[in-house]
Amino acid sequence: MRLKPSEDDRSESSTTATDKASDETTAQPEKKKSDEVPLEDLVARVGPSVVAIETSTGRGSGFFVQPDTIVTNAHVAGSDLSVRIHRASGETISARVDRVAADLDLAILKLSTPIADQAIVELGDTSRVRPGEDVLAIGSPLGVFQNSVTRGIVSAVRTSGSLTLIQTDAAINPGNSGGPLMDRRGVVIGINTMGIRNAQNISFAVGVDHARELLSDSTSQRQTARRFAH
Repeated sequence: MRLKPSEDDRSESSTTATDKASDETTAQPEKKKSDEVPLEDLVARVGPSVVAIETSTGRGSGFFVQPDTIVTNAHVAGSDLSVRIHRASGETISARVDRVAADLDLAILKLSTPIADQAIVELGDTSRVRPGEDVLAIGSPLGVFQNSVTRGIVSAVRTSGSLTLIQTDAAINPGNSGGPLMDRRGVVIGINTMGIRNAQNISFAVGVDHARELLSDSTSQRQTARRFAH
């Protein structure tokens, strides 16, 4: 897999002072320190939305985006038609594999019945992710230590073909795959997908925009090929 830095090809050479003023008026607001939540409060709020996933071939992580919908990695779901979900509360339930996008390493799981009081997460915007910002990862490293939290920064935002990847130095171990990478507001910016073996502090998450597209694409065909090794 060949990675290259994301680039912004916009030029300001022909932008007038009026255009700049207009751009500043319509631009999305930047993230502010005042929006950040104390780490303990953030983890307490988001933790119940994160689950451990058990399949016929291994274990991984995922997170609720709706009371009946979970996002995870394609390589976590594998070729299974259904998987076992271990909630933070200790309850174990079943979910069917609704759709898989192997080229994005993403999968959507569905419960037969929504959970009325299930905590869910907010999905962010990959275009607003900035190198150097603080991030948290929650998952089940080694498939054993459920809802473990690691902390780091965004090292870079990279592309591989049409795929956007967020590089981070937060620890991502086997079993963390499919869990959320969040900013300091508790908003999901990526789906943890892999760490580089024999390297220190180099991990990647699939940009959250890809998950949003898959969630809105009800015509996606299920694919079982895997993009990344677990």
